[in-house]
Amino acid sequence: MNEKLQRVAFAGAVLFTGCSSNENLQPSQSTAVESTTTLFPVNTLLETATVLETSTTASMPGVVNPECVVEILPGNSLFSVFNKTGISIVSLQTENRIQDPDKIQPGYLDICIDEMDDISGGQRLPATTTTSTTTALTTTTTVHTTTIPETTITPAPETTTTVTLPPETAVPVTEAPKSLPTGVKAQQEKANTLFAGYGMPELSVDGIAGPKTDQKICASRLLLNMPATRADMVPGSEEERLFMSSESLLIPSTAATKAAKWMLIDQTCQVTVLGESDTKVAFIFPSSSGTVEFPSRNGEWAAFRYDPALANGGWHNSSDYPADVDSLLNGNMKWPVYHHKGQATHGALNVPTYPASHGCNRLSEANQEILINWLGLVGIQEEIWSISRIGLTVTVQGAYEGE
Repeated sequence: MNEKLQRVAFAGAVLFTGCSSNENLQPSQSTAVESTTTLFPVNTLLETATVLETSTTASMPGVVNPECVVEILPGNSLFSVFNKTGISIVSLQTENRIQDPDKIQPGYLDICIDEMDDISGGQRLPATTTTSTTTALTTTTTVHTTTIPETTITPAPETTTTVTLPPETAVPVTEAPKSLPTGVKAQQEKANTLFAGYGMPELSVDGIAGPKTDQKICASRLLLNMPATRADMVPGSEEERLFMSSESLLIPSTAATKAAKWMLIDQTCQVTVLGESDTKVAFIFPSSSGTVEFPSRNGEWAAFRYDPALANGGWHNSSDYPADVDSLLNGNMKWPVYHHKGQATHGALNVPTYPASHGCNRLSEANQEILINWLGLVGIQEEIWSISRIGLTVTVQGAYEGE
């Protein structure tokens, strides 16, 4: 029989990716030749395919059975043979003991699947299993892993070509996740990192879980939307793992984020959080709420009153608890912003880590000044009663658990 070689371009990717340049081609018209059709690597499908027609026996010197042999030229692929003959890539690989269908060399290829070497006429040796290299063959029904000894096709004398193959690409190795640090010192360092720039003082990294560490760890839970508590964070616990793996603080879920500006006073942690709608947390300050005898009321209110107290250096002297009756140490109320009856957030000289106020919410003088600037109240000369001018929604929540 006569055979000759003709080259045609074949967009194999169209058939196996589900994308088609032919808008009228239906999914059922794909090239699934049989139930064990091989899914080929894209680079194999995109090679130039060879359509086999006829050739003469004389064109294959030294070939025992030319009718079972085709000639492979540089740039040809196993897919070109499959495309013409319908013989699957798997069968061609197995018959010719080809290790990698993407790496075939020019020469002769046996296309009669009979375990006979139709090139030389000899009986083929059985395929053996090796642990060094495997080729995964994926089918539409099952996944087979077949290992075939790597050999080369018997080269044709007039077309022998030396091909330098690129080195095999090493399979990337995914490193195991590094273990997170644990313990009080690690927690103190992590809390300092998370709260940097928000207004909370840095903790001493000494491994001692004292009141300030308890306050900041509690605030960490609050701003990572974990249950707020001043209890120690247990080293090695899932809670600690989540805390140590956090990269930034979150807006607390209980904040009044529908307001343009909001304040969240948490009595469990003894902290005050300032934020802007649902976009960001602006500041986080240590604070001190009302005692058991003079509790701060939980709820949500609009701030309605601000007293700059310019006549007294910014210090508003409470009519119920004036400084000389209360304590000169506390300094009474600096620039108070009222949110519920006589309860306000104000500056004070003494802001411990526990409740110490007569129902109000204490901040340090410096932090109260930041609050007034943030609200745009700087420059107001007289006391004002205006919800819209102050523009702050205040939420008070939680209960102090004790040191």
